[in-house]
Amino acid sequence: MHIYDYIIIGSGLTGLTIAQRISLETKNVLLLESLDEIGGSNKPATLADQTINNGLRFFPGTDYSIAALKHFEDQLGLSIIASVEENNPEYYE
Repeated sequence: MHIYDYIIIGSGLTGLTIAQRISLETKNVLLLESLDEIGGSNKPATLADQTINNGLRFFPGTDYSIAALKHFEDQLGLSIIASVEENNPEYYE
């Protein structure tokens, strides 16, 4: 049986970031994910034959927000920002 220094549950942005940072100190880290691919809720989802971007859909389009996402991309070595779009709010009664 292998004993890990750290076990991280979930490969969303938080889990990936924590695993990456801890792996700078030790390689004895286990990252557990229940699905077949990483990203948590930050990946496209198909609903009624339509693919929608899931996850960071509602993120402020400020310079600081974009800089924070680019920092995540650099740290993780992954592309997080697929596109930046202005969305109009939708209202339902």
